[in-house]
Amino acid sequence: MSRPGTGTLWFFSVLLSVHILAFVILKLSKDREWVLFLISVILFAGILFAGFYCYYKLGYKELWLNIDVACMAMIFFSVGYICKKNINVFQKIVSIKHIKTAVLFIILLIINITVGLVNYKLSNKFVDMWGNIYGNPLLMLTSAFCGIFAVVIFFKFNCNQTTCLFC
Repeated sequence: MSRPGTGTLWFFSVLLSVHILAFVILKLSKDREWVLFLISVILFAGILFAGFYCYYKLGYKELWLNIDVACMAMIFFSVGYICKKNINVFQKIVSIKHIKTAVLFIILLIINITVGLVNYKLSNKFVDMWGNIYGNPLLMLTSAFCGIFAVVIFFKFNCNQTTCLFC
């Protein structure tokens, strides 16, 4: 799916929309992260079902500020927000022992690749947030979160503060 003339600028409007949505949800819920996660799941499911209707029944309609893509991205933002709030739990997991952490990294990476390939084989489409193409949403989320946690573990395991600026 192509939107001529926008290039990668769609990503900035999605980031803006996600931050505005998260700010409003967190202010209204008095900074309760479980409410942010619950509303993110509802938005994810709602946009997923509405997307099927809009794209297959009405033809492609681009929403203002890519709010449809932002609602899909809210699930990732809310999980990241919850993980950041509870960072000590993840630091305990990563700092267990190097061998156990390496095994966890390899398992997550294998799950990421395998589930991503299964999603592609079943839907015959690559995941593309810009084009609202996700294949099987459950497989997409499983693959995405396994990949995200594998990357986080890799950088926490292989970097210290003096060698890696982003860790």
